[in-house]
Amino acid sequence: MHPAEQDRSRQWRGLGFRLSALALTLVTLTTATGFLLRQPELQPAQPETPKVIDSTQPLTTADETAKPKLFHNWPQDKQPELAIVLSGQMYGHIQPCGCSRPQLGGLERRYNFIESLKTRGWPVVGFDLGDLPNKKGLHKQSLMKYTLAMRALEKMNYSAVGIGQQEFGMPLIEALGSYTLQRGENPPFVLGGNLFNRAENFPSGGNKPLVGSWEIVTGKHPTIGVVGLIGPTLARTVQQNINPQQQFENNKTVITDALKQMDAAPKKPEVLVLLYAGTKEEAILALKAFPQFQVVLCQTAEEEPPAFPTYVDGPEGEPKRMIVNVGHKGRHVGVVGLFRADGKIDLKYHLVSLGEEFETPEEKIEANPVLKLFDQYSETLKEGNFLKQYPKSPHPVQVQNKEATYVGSNTCAACHPAEYQVWDKSKHAQAYKALQVIATKPKNRNYDGECIICHTVGFAYQGGYVDEKSTPNLKGVGCENCHGPGSLHMTNPLEKKFHTGLSPWKINPADHMPSIAKIEGGEALTAQEKLTLNRVDSECQKCHDPDNDPHFRIEDKKYWPQIVHTGLKKK
Repeated sequence: MHPAEQDRSRQWRGLGFRLSALALTLVTLTTATGFLLRQPELQPAQPETPKVIDSTQPLTTADETAKPKLFHNWPQDKQPELAIVLSGQMYGHIQPCGCSRPQLGGLERRYNFIESLKTRGWPVVGFDLGDLPNKKGLHKQSLMKYTLAMRALEKMNYSAVGIGQQEFGMPLIEALGSYTLQRGENPPFVLGGNLFNRAENFPSGGNKPLVGSWEIVTGKHPTIGVVGLIGPTLARTVQQNINPQQQFENNKTVITDALKQMDAAPKKPEVLVLLYAGTKEEAILALKAFPQFQVVLCQTAEEEPPAFPTYVDGPEGEPKRMIVNVGHKGRHVGVVGLFRADGKIDLKYHLVSLGEEFETPEEKIEANPVLKLFDQYSETLKEGNFLKQYPKSPHPVQVQNKEATYVGSNTCAACHPAEYQVWDKSKHAQAYKALQVIATKPKNRNYDGECIICHTVGFAYQGGYVDEKSTPNLKGVGCENCHGPGSLHMTNPLEKKFHTGLSPWKINPADHMPSIAKIEGGEALTAQEKLTLNRVDSECQKCHDPDNDPHFRIEDKKYWPQIVHTGLKKK
């Protein structure tokens, strides 16, 4: 794939509102989609707690029963005095896409998980590291998603949210204006203590700063103090790539001042948490310099987090301090349990994967406040006609021939009837219908460009899908999704350059995919077959990517053999 095309594809597909029901449509061969099947019911009141499902394996009854219970390594004879839920680096993935199962993550599931903790009788406090949005695609839509995420965290009783690179890129003042400025002195509060001259550069118009340094969280639980900081690596990235005028204060000075102020508060914190938007190496240094913090949440370099914290020695006679990583895209949350042993706070940790067991039961969908936020979001996209606001760029075929445009799969049927029959019976042909009719959490996803790009023909390109009224012939995933705009080939079918341009994975005219017999039989492939297979696979993975379809393997007998259509004869 051309680098520019790959970047554009990743931008539009990875924007984060991963709500498209692609299993019915783009996973042409599997019907096990999280949006289409009846969701497992959440039973938080039951003593048997949900089990973590392995996202790398197909969901089976054995998987459901083999996984250990949540918090199995915590004291079983008493409840925690407080559960601290830690999250971060969501990058706009507010829902799993639903194209295959099992998939992890989503604010809906996180809300249900937190509610299940409350049902146990546990007090809950939430903190997020930041990087809530993903600054790609339509700016207005990205800003809407940031606001949605913050409102969802509010529903989950989050107290504080840090600032990551994505918030800086919005830019930060716009992100704050879209939510924090409207909320006044209500949590969750945004913390970035080392932003230079916060009061003047980010004025709030009220008694509370728009960006704070620290907060104290009180209630019927141990008092928690939390500080939010930007690490030196992120600070350099912001200054070099986002906002050269942004300055940062010395972290040591900021932490020292924050600790002094919290220590002088009427209710002194028993536990201190640091939201550190920096690397783990930087977090370790910060914790060694300020061992007063018992918990540090920092950035995770890899998408998947470690199961356990990194422990750092605390002051003599006190427990080790923990550095927590929760991974990317909201797939997991960390939970710190506060227990008291011999008069001292004892902390336990558990990483929770947000799997299908936290889907909303059918009878509770109407009452779920996060799902209501999703509905409001998708309705705004529809009413604002956001599809027409998406920019179009030339397809590689159009770079070579500017006059090329899309004609729709029905036009291809005249000369390729057998191939058309294969397509017409596939789930690709029903791709648009899946968004329009079947997807319900939320509905109106056929008005969301981040979903529609993988459910229509040529949405990202000039002359491609615009909307249902303007381009009804380009609904669904059709011939030109893989072959490119076909108008020139249609009008000049014998012109070799137009014909070869529709098979971009061929370097030589003789290149071909491996036979079905080879794929199904698991036979060794020739070097040429491997190259062609990989090129075709790169086309498929524009939509069948690790986020949408983590189990996709083109060589699997469930995939390519079901849609093969080369050299067919009309029956």
